Parts: sequence; structure tokens; C-alpha cells
Amino acid sequence: MIRGLVVDEAKRLAGARRWERWRSRYWTARQKIVDRAENRKWRVTSPRLVIVSESTEAPHFYWYFLDWLGRERPSLRSHIHLDRLPCRLPPGAALLHAWVNDPVIERAPHVYAHLVSLEAECARGGVPVIHRAAVLSNSKRDVLCERLKVEGLYTPRVVVVNDDFHTHRGGLDMPMLVRRRWGHGGEMLVLDTERSFDNWWADARREPRSWVAGEYINVRSDGGWYRKYRYFMAGSHGCPRHLIVSPRWEVRPKDRIRTAATREEELAYITMTCPHHAVFDAARRALGFEIAAFDYSYDQDGRLIVWEVNPNPDLSRPAGEVGEYLAPAVERSYAILADFYAARAGLA
Repeated sequence: MIRGLVVDEAKRLAGARRWERWRSRYWTARQKIVDRAENRKWRVTSPRLVIVSESTEAPHFYWYFLDWLGRERPSLRSHIHLDRLPCRLPPGAALLHAWVNDPVIERAPHVYAHLVSLEAECARGGVPVIHRAAVLSNSKRDVLCERLKVEGLYTPRVVVVNDDFHTHRGGLDMPMLVRRRWGHGGEMLVLDTERSFDNWWADARREPRSWVAGEYINVRSDGGWYRKYRYFMAGSHGCPRHLIVSPRWEVRPKDRIRTAATREEELAYITMTCPHHAVFDAARRALGFEIAAFDYSYDQDGRLIVWEVNPNPDLSRPAGEVGEYLAPAVERSYAILADFYAARAGLA
């Protein structure tokens, strides 16, 4: 309690902006100490696969993958050099991948500037880069859907909201789906009445261009459930990762229906050969993504619908029973990612 009072007083005296700068420098220094200790522990040697993350209180984004490498692929783990932005390229670098949220320039211009500088170092040294910062802007929903359509994939029609959206609505009928233009896991709303539209617009008009609107496509099955599939790719290799059956149109893991039948259905999915692998691979390349997870469903006519392509997907193992029976899919995705890194760094 006393510590909290001291921190609050320090914030007040320093001012919000100065306090955030101090706080960022503190956590950067602290995390860099942790990373140096990890690099010493693993005696990281050349060629180095350089992983950099943003300067936050959190561990590296794929910390659980690093733990898996330590157990299952220690020889590869001994080549992974960890650091926090801002940083320089270490000697003997063979590959760079920034584990940062997408997009970058729109979300955090200072992070983008750090990455561009690091990428320039890589260019001078001939070091390959996975997911250049500029490429991550292709995850913006309107850009992503347009590129997928060029590849022949069916996606919802998406329009960027502007200042006078309330007058034209982008030519969309109701119900329509609205959500932020970029980011993962954020709130999605279905607007199906004039009142719901007006309530949303009262808030959205303050910053309209941060939103997109899209057509609502009903994928509800005859049984009243919704299904969302995920297919993971690293390079040209991939594997089915999970299938979530949900009673809600916004399919989230927390709403997963758990019955013997849905478990068997998901187990069948994660062991199958994906019939869409080739088209997903082409779409991945069109987006400029080397690592990607495709979230998709089928409409009521059985047509494939791609909702999203995430270049930084959550690959953690689910908790409890679901994580136990999905363990083979989790292991396969980690093995695919490890093989991809080894090949790109010239360690295969």
C-alpha cells in the first residue's frame, strides 16, 4: 500500500508523459537484463536467430515456444538471441524476427522507427527479415480482405468508416458488422436496427476512421451452432490448429461447446489434410506474410469464408481438457515453426 502511494505521488510530480518515459526505460533495462541472462544460459552462438520484442513488462510473445524449444530442440534454442527494442543487430546474425503486435506504424510509430533502423542494418549485412514492419500493415481489415479477394477467396465486404458514414453506410445493408480497423480480439458489434446503429455512431463518429464496417454473413448451422476453423502456416508448411464450435456468432474460445461429439469433430479436423492449403499458401504470399493463421468458416451453402489472417497468432496450448486433446496439434505447429526458423537461418 505504501509503495502504491509513493508511485502515485511520483506520477503526480513527474507528469504523465515523463512518468511513462521513465517507466518504459525502466522496463526496457530490466527486460534486457533478463534477455542477456537467457542468452548466457544458452550460450547463444553464431549463426544467431535474433528475436526482438517491444519494451514492456510482459515476457516475449512466444515465450512458451521458447520453452518448448528448450525441451524438444535445444540445439536450435542455442542459436536464438533475445533482445528488446531499441537494440542493435548482434554479431553473427543470420535472421531477424520482431515479435510485435500488428500493425506497427499505425499502432506505435516509435516502434516502427526502431524496426526500420534494425531492418536497414540487416539489409547492409544481407540478413533476412521475417515480417518487415511495413508488411504488417497488410493485416488492416480492409487491406487484408481486398488482397484475399484478388486471390479468389470469399471474404465479407469491408469498408472503412468515414465522417459521413451515417449518411451512406458504405452501401451496406443491415445487419452489418462493425469493429476496429486493426487489432485482434477486440469487440465486434452487429448492428441490426436503426437504434443500434445510432448508439454505435454516437461514439464512433469521434474517431470514425479507426472503424470498419462489413457485411454480416450468417454461418449458423442447422443445429444452431457456429464453427470457426484455424489453419496455421510457417512458410509453405501448415497444419490444422483447432476448430471451435460455439452457440454465439462471435466465436471465441471461452464459449467453446464441449461435448463428446464436438470433441470428436475437432479431433477429426486437426488430423485431416486441409483441402485449402494451396489457396491459403497463395494468399499468405499475397499478403507478404511468412507466418500466418487463417480463421475461416463455411456459409450455409458450404462455401469457404476467410474471416481473418493473423501474422502473429496465439500459439499457446489451451488450458485443461481442450489443451490435452489438442496437444498433438500444438506440437505440430511448434515443429513447423521450428523447422521454418532453422531453414530461414540456414541451420537446417
